[in-house]
Amino acid sequence: SKDYEEINSKQARHDAIVYDKWKTRTKALYRWLMCFLIGVVTAMVYRGINGATEHLGDAKYDLLESYIENGQLAAGYFVNLAIAMALVLFGITIVLMEPAAAGSGIPEVIGYLNGAAPARLMSWTTMVGKIIGVICAVGAGLAVGPEGPTIHIGALLGVGILNFCLWIMNLLGHGHFLASLRNDVDERGFVSCG
Repeated sequence: SKDYEEINSKQARHDAIVYDKWKTRTKALYRWLMCFLIGVVTAMVYRGINGATEHLGDAKYDLLESYIENGQLAAGYFVNLAIAMALVLFGITIVLMEPAAAGSGIPEVIGYLNGAAPARLMSWTTMVGKIIGVICAVGAGLAVGPEGPTIHIGALLGVGILNFCLWIMNLLGHGHFLASLRNDVDERGFVSCG
């Protein structure tokens, strides 16, 4: 379970104003920079998902168009069916390897924001599985869209980018700069930012 309670007392506010004015401003700057970075990376990932889905659809329809132009409607139908089944089976295989990637992800993110912390919900493997699963499902022509999984992917990016930046800063020996952002309250903010 996550702890989202902030200390909100007269003494805590006084200490923040008197003793930690510079730290408070620096932390706010780091939060803004992280939010900007999360937004940019989330947009790039969504554009990549959208582009992959478009390319997959274009390739599939170009192939089917050649069958239709040659008058081979039955062959085109079975090729379309085979492609769709292959994509669905590949997506199912990914979800079987990473069960947290199943579903839209919106209920899981809502639960996470309310304090529940299911295992592997916010892992890189879940994000990769979710991205591949969305591309396969939409590319196969299933009656789904990338909107719900994109919310989960954005939340995963929010946590993942924070962890990645902390890891890089620790490698460089400057991990103390972002260490103040490694708490449940800030992590919740980055999840909702994504």
